[in-house]
Amino acid sequence: MKMSLDSALNLAELQGLRSTLNGQTNSLSRAFIFACCSGVEWLDIVTLTWSQVRIEDEKCPYIELGYKRRDGSTKHYLSVPAVESIGERKTDPDRVFEGLEHQDWKNPELGEWASHAGIKKILNFEIARATFIHIMLMELGYSIYDVANLLNMRADDLAEQYGLQLLTCVKPLPSIGLA
Repeated sequence: MKMSLDSALNLAELQGLRSTLNGQTNSLSRAFIFACCSGVEWLDIVTLTWSQVRIEDEKCPYIELGYKRRDGSTKHYLSVPAVESIGERKTDPDRVFEGLEHQDWKNPELGEWASHAGIKKILNFEIARATFIHIMLMELGYSIYDVANLLNMRADDLAEQYGLQLLTCVKPLPSIGLA
């Protein structure tokens, strides 16, 4: 399925959305912010347990995600905002985002939250992943190869899924005065 980055939030919109929380977070809002700041897919978020979270090493916090297609688990490194959004550690078998159900990926509360923040976009967890990709590529200047690596996927798969062109994501070299 091809997604578009057009519906993704930009960094200012994400910060505006976050500012409306005023310290009042629930599992859904924390999970959405986590997805926007990590790029982790909804099915991995809804099943994420504390036994998968490795944030003790503050230099490189990560979560371990299991992938059948890779015969094992892989490390998904986390940004500081992603770590902040997961909250206080509980016991290993507990879910990180308690109370979420599989159908919550498009929960109407997300739309109400966006409206309260003055955002006129439809929010769901596919948009959250697109937001991570958009911010990393377009606002922070990461290469498509780096973003694909962070998401544990191939750059050509990322480009195909989001309608990106590999060459347009590479910054041009400055002139060196040979002409």
